[in-house]
Amino acid sequence: MNMAIVGTLVLFLGIPVLGILLIRLNRQAVHVFEYLAENHRAIWINIGSPKRMPGYAHGVCEPAYSFIMNQEYVALADPVLSKDCDNLRRSYWTVAWCMLATIGCLLVSGAIGS
Repeated sequence: MNMAIVGTLVLFLGIPVLGILLIRLNRQAVHVFEYLAENHRAIWINIGSPKRMPGYAHGVCEPAYSFIMNQEYVALADPVLSKDCDNLRRSYWTVAWCMLATIGCLLVSGAIGS
């Protein structure tokens, strides 16, 4: 298969899929933080009252990001929150790996970096 075709397929299929995954990831985060606000309000306030998927801001990890990615929610012993946060972590890593795979495919195909 011609590498230009691969690059075109990645651009027209991979990028929209990443967009859909990012929207889904943010919806999961909104659900988790709404649950946290209703059932563990003090913790929710302590991690900055997040309303969306947290990440890094100016090279600093947001407290809500640490709460999710470092599995700090496990200490609350809330099975619903643990399940939802585990799913959120899994989705986050899925998006990250898909981004890396998309960039890799684009580099190999010569669509970028040439």
